[in-house]
Amino acid sequence: VTHVDPMKKTVTVRDLESGRGWEETYDKLILSPGAAPAVPDIPGIRNSRVFTLRNVEDTFRIKEFADENKPESVLIYGGGFIGLEIAENFAELGMKVTMVVRSAQVMSKVDPEIISFVHARLRSAGIDLILNDTLTKISEDGKFLRIELKSGRTVSACFVAVATGVKRCSPDSLVYTYQGDGHLDVLLPAGCAVQLGGFIQAGINAQDGA
Repeated sequence: VTHVDPMKKTVTVRDLESGRGWEETYDKLILSPGAAPAVPDIPGIRNSRVFTLRNVEDTFRIKEFADENKPESVLIYGGGFIGLEIAENFAELGMKVTMVVRSAQVMSKVDPEIISFVHARLRSAGIDLILNDTLTKISEDGKFLRIELKSGRTVSACFVAVATGVKRCSPDSLVYTYQGDGHLDVLLPAGCAVQLGGFIQAGINAQDGA
């Protein structure tokens, strides 16, 4: 979607493959722009060997990197379901796996008594599990990345996989400006599904849409 006309109740749509554009009408407009990976704001995080994992395309990128570079080690930042899944897969591929988790356990919403068995299973698989710690800096070190932790510990790995959840493109992250005529101007962060340039500014009737 490239444009919203709240007076005509239309949205302008552009096909990204063909470039063809057209208008669609609506009775109620619901903004559902989805979410993006939550990436910590630390020095060195924008490295070509630092990956996020949220969708199938991310999986393809990691697999392509692994096929081309044959990495021996990986650091996984995050201890949720995705972090555990990729840790298992990388360990089965013979990589040295290090997991860094911000909380005192993986899968923080599960009872500690249950998670203790998960911790034991991870360690028995050769995974270096580091709890209550966070990344503070990533730097190049030859064919490795040098990852510095808040605790003062340093870990070397061929690449990093960040699995620390997602950030929402939702009312919490939208910027509303009331115009005094029953309309709201809405700014959606770049990277969301509805975008115009870096942002979209759309007047939405407070009674007719959401």
